[in-house]
Amino acid sequence: MRFTIVSLLFAGLAAAAPVDTSVDVDLETRQINPDLRIIGVPVASGSGCPRGTASVIFDNSEQTFTISFDQYTAQTGPAPLRPSDSVKNCKVTILVGFTKGYTFSILETELNGYASLNPGVTGKAITQFSFTGGTGNPKYTLNFKGPHDDTFNLRADPSLIVNSRCGAGSATLNINTQIALNPLAPSTKKGLIGVTDLQGVLRQKFHYRWTRCS
Repeated sequence: MRFTIVSLLFAGLAAAAPVDTSVDVDLETRQINPDLRIIGVPVASGSGCPRGTASVIFDNSEQTFTISFDQYTAQTGPAPLRPSDSVKNCKVTILVGFTKGYTFSILETELNGYASLNPGVTGKAITQFSFTGGTGNPKYTLNFKGPHDDTFNLRADPSLIVNSRCGAGSATLNINTQIALNPLAPSTKKGLIGVTDLQGVLRQKFHYRWTRCS
């Protein structure tokens, strides 16, 4: 009888002990709704996207967006082109909201455009990510070498973890893009890189435990 009582006591203690169940859960396989969404309209600023030259379109879920650019073009060639015409940038700031207790982790993007470079001209397109107050700063680069005349797609699928306090429920994501040509204008050699749009799709990973945010 004593053996039975002691056995039951240990079994009860084992059942009551906290269990670490920290896992990354794939949204599609677990069908969990994190209520992940974009809060407000993304803000675009920089020499490649002056005020009024970028427009934003959302899908119905507010998890996919496209930003179209009218003047995001870098050029090199003879005067009156200047060095500042050969390097352009655009920063897009997005406030993302999600269920408290979870972390926003992945944003897949595509930077689309067209590049035409004469022999002797090189260029590049860059996409870089960072979270305000968070961690992770991956950088993706697409290089061009003349002669070149074609459309391009710079795709980034980074795994980004927000280092926010438990229960924050939001994060500010910064997407920095740049296009540049070498040699800088004015130059006898000609080249052009133009960005047409930036497309983004929000994704979600989860981290959960038996404990709750206090």
